[in-house]
Amino acid sequence: PSPLTGTSDKDPGAYASGSGSDEIIEIVNQDGTTQVLTPAFKDQEEIETAIKALSDDGDAKLNTDGSVELVYGGQQITLKPHFDVESVSIGINASAGISQEDGKFFFTDSSGNKQELSVVAGG
Repeated sequence: PSPLTGTSDKDPGAYASGSGSDEIIEIVNQDGTTQVLTPAFKDQEEIETAIKALSDDGDAKLNTDGSVELVYGGQQITLKPHFDVESVSIGINASAGISQEDGKFFFTDSSGNKQELSVVAGG
């Protein structure tokens, strides 16, 4: 969720817009105040550990918008998660990691939570 709030003329409720890593959910309260939710990685500690292992400089920056930044192959990369999390069967003692399937990227944590992510080159 975003730490920032705002106001809206919309009726109270939840409003989704966008898709994939650009999807947002706007929550409108009875008093017209709002909060915007953006996708975030389900397991923050495991994504940070996995990214640090991939990063050229062993560092990862977790942002308040849910994205993660790293330097890979000399290039600044931003990983942006999608909202949907799927439970998958993994082996015993499996570790968290990033995979590519049919041209899409996924992060799977050690509990079997699999989440699609978008890769944005150049930050």
